[in-house]
Amino acid sequence: MPKILAIAFALLFAAILWQAGQAPMQPLPQIIAAITILVVFGHAVRALGAVNALGFLGLIAAITFAVENLGTATGFWFGDYHFVVGADLPHVGRIPLIVGFLYFATGYCAYICGLLITSGRAGKVSPLAVSLAGALAMTQWDLVMDPVNSTHYGLWIWHHGGAFFGVPVTNFLGWFVEIIAFLAVTIFLRARGAQFDFAARPRSFWLVPIALYLAAGLSQVAPWLLAPDGSVTDGAGVVWRIRDLHEAAVLVALLTMVPTSLLALYRLART
Repeated sequence: MPKILAIAFALLFAAILWQAGQAPMQPLPQIIAAITILVVFGHAVRALGAVNALGFLGLIAAITFAVENLGTATGFWFGDYHFVVGADLPHVGRIPLIVGFLYFATGYCAYICGLLITSGRAGKVSPLAVSLAGALAMTQWDLVMDPVNSTHYGLWIWHHGGAFFGVPVTNFLGWFVEIIAFLAVTIFLRARGAQFDFAARPRSFWLVPIALYLAAGLSQVAPWLLAPDGSVTDGAGVVWRIRDLHEAAVLVALLTMVPTSLLALYRLART
């Protein structure tokens, strides 16, 4: 990776951690999220080519909008909820358009982590194994950020609350639907004869999505340290302490997203 790009990425990584102390809908977090999405898409273009990168984005977004619209309309898979964030933004059905791009960015990083973790000898990968690993990595991300973003910041509302800081357990089980998206991506890439060739590019290139996934987990530290005293009430009327929400997010990140990132880094170092 050229030095200027390495410096730029290091600044982005630091910015993700620093801005996390602000509410998600403040301008700076939104700008950094947009930059991150562009960086991830650019990485996908370099790794797979423009057409395959667009296919990856299209599949993740299409499946995301399908299952999220089904979920908000019926409560199926996830539970009863609706989005509050992005009310003034373009929507696909009931879902803000930006959600598809955010899920693509995180999904791409999760897929790379899953691909590295499940790669066998000579880079051979089971489509089901990488899809399961990617779906688990995505679910870990939701486990970390959902209670904070819904119960504290109110970006979406769970109508009946839930045991995990106002989020129902069915939501996290529903996130395994992402296995369908990743399986579709794997089948699409194989049909196109495209693959992530870890040996063809320097390790620093593949470090980018892993580091972004890691940053998403570590970004919970600043809100925890800066969390105000007080409490919030979820959709079911249950009261939760704000500090507890953020402390739990950090704990879950340290036990899920961080180990997944480190394992992916370990496997990358051995490729």
